[in-house]
Amino acid sequence: MFWRKKGQEEKKDKAIKSKEQWLSEGSTLVQSDRYQEALVAFDRAIELDSNSALAYVGKGTALQLLERYEEALASCERAIQLDPNLPGPYLTEGLAYNELKRYEEALTSYERAIQLDPNNMFAHLGKAIALNALERYEEAQVAFDRAVQFDPNYVSGNILRAMNLNALKRYEEALTSCERAIQLGRNYKDAHMYKGVALNGLKRYKEAIVAFDRAIQLDRKYSEAYIGKATALEGLGKPTEAAQALQRARELGIDSIAQ
Repeated sequence: MFWRKKGQEEKKDKAIKSKEQWLSEGSTLVQSDRYQEALVAFDRAIELDSNSALAYVGKGTALQLLERYEEALASCERAIQLDPNLPGPYLTEGLAYNELKRYEEALTSYERAIQLDPNNMFAHLGKAIALNALERYEEAQVAFDRAVQFDPNYVSGNILRAMNLNALKRYEEALTSCERAIQLGRNYKDAHMYKGVALNGLKRYKEAIVAFDRAIQLDRKYSEAYIGKATALEGLGKPTEAAQALQRARELGIDSIAQ
């Protein structure tokens, strides 16, 4: 009888909650990183109101966080059909497109989000990430600077800004951005990584090694940090140690070269 009672309770619970309650519950579950449960909540809201744009936005967000990107895009498109003036689905679309490496489409989504909500930091940041991936570094820097202006204390924004500044060879500015990120959150491996890249660009190799070693302490499998360390060791005239660092990077698998 237990399974029947449980099923009856679930059916009763489903019937009692309103669409607004399911939406609220879904949002709370997303904030608690309980994405699968959030997806169920948003689906319940859709069952109660198939024309709820907010329910589809929430569902798209949960799907994107579950890395189910194509499904997230479909949900966002439905939300846009129902209400084209909501910025939320365009933001989630942009995230999904960036993850799928469909950067031109991501740009279109983020531009629309910015039109609807010009002061949304995440829209400018997502746009900057897409532009950086397309190697449109000058345009990306404008977007990164804009994003950081909205929240100078956002650690990831400062780190990504430094990454792009390094690509532009604006190493002093990149170093400042990294130092800001480290001040705000010392245990972000990428902050130390990009600090090392900037210091390499400035030929301050001893300091660069300290930065790369800190990144490696935070992630022993950080292959790019070993590559950066190898560059610094070469700069110091230590080819044997540089070769050892590169060998370690090869053992880990080199996904990209930071220099």
